[in-house]
Formats: sequence, structure tokens, C-alpha cells
Amino acid sequence: MHALLVLWDLSKGSNATFEDLRVYLREQSIARFEQMAGLRQKTWISSPESGRWGALYLFEERAQAQAVIDHLSASPVVAKTGITPTHELFEVEAVVEGQHSGVDLLTAGLAGGRSGALRDGSPQGARGSQGRGADQRRRVRRQEGRPDEAALIK
Repeated sequence: MHALLVLWDLSKGSNATFEDLRVYLREQSIARFEQMAGLRQKTWISSPESGRWGALYLFEERAQAQAVIDHLSASPVVAKTGITPTHELFEVEAVVEGQHSGVDLLTAGLAGGRSGALRDGSPQGARGSQGRGADQRRRVRRQEGRPDEAALIK
């Protein structure tokens, strides 16, 4: 597994605001990355205090991460902000999902994911047929003969 951290410094004269980029996430980017082969997870991050916007990707293969790096200059966020990001590629040592409230990660965040926590007042966690919630992941793990994450920590 390979992790890629990409960061834009919007404090250096960005043409887009944090809210502009959240709209782009909701309306275009999330759907685009749901279809990316080899991408296990992408988490968009922001810090208005430091002026930074970015993403942390988790890929199955190094070549998949390198393909994203090779195309960063053509990123829609580069076009919107006018800023080229920095990036760093890491080897993944371990991944864990700890004890939590059960909120589906695919609906979390300020941009609201595909169908949760939207600014229009839609309920958090209303996933429909999109994505896998924690209950479905547990069912799949049981069907595949793998232990539930909760059982692994005992």
C-alpha cells in the first residue's frame, strides 16, 4: 500500500475559496474518484487557519499513486486555484479503524460526501445504494471468512 499527500497553499493568491472547492468536491470530484482503479481511499483535508487544502490518497500499487503525481499539473484544482500543489509519497506501514460513533466515512466532512451532512439539510448517513457502510463491510468480511475489525482488537 502507498499513501500520497497532496497540498495546495491557498494563501498564496488562490483564485478559489475553500467553499468553491467544497462545491467542486460535491458536484464533480467525489464521483470522479469513486471510479478510480486501485484507489482504496481518498480523504480531502483543509485548514483555513494555515490556508492549506489537500488530499490524502491510499493506493494499492505505487504506479497508481505515481499516475496521480504525473497528472497533478492538469488537476482541476490547479485550474481553479492557479496554484501547483506539493506532494509526498509514503509507504503504508499499517492501517486501522478504531472505535468510533459508526458514522459512515463516505458521508463525513464539511463537503458532505455524496449524500450526508449536506448544506441543504439532508440527513447525515443517508447513503442509499452508494458506498459501503460499516454494517455492510462487516457482512462482507464474515462472508469472506475474515474476522470483524472489532474482533481483531480483543
